Amino acid sequence: MSLTKEEMETIIRFDETNAPAVVYTNNLALKNKLFKLAALPSSKAVFESSDGFEGETYLVPKQWVKVVPPKAVSDAQKSVLKANAIKYGFKKKKATA
Repeated sequence: MSLTKEEMETIIRFDETNAPAVVYTNNLALKNKLFKLAALPSSKAVFESSDGFEGETYLVPKQWVKVVPPKAVSDAQKSVLKANAIKYGFKKKKATA
């Protein structure tokens, strides 16, 4: 059974206790990242379960859960970054159709 995009969710749940955060996801990239982290011998990430609908649950330290807003860049900084990109030969990625 295939899930719709709306059903393919990621839920991160934690409380104020010392318990780890619970990450449930259907996102393939996040599942792969968590799988690789859980496979490391020194990792604190732990695979907990699979739900049979492509979703997986992992336990991770709460300190790993972060909300990072985008960095604010002024017009002057954008100009400098653009000049450096031109100077060092960086080009825009071509849009794929």
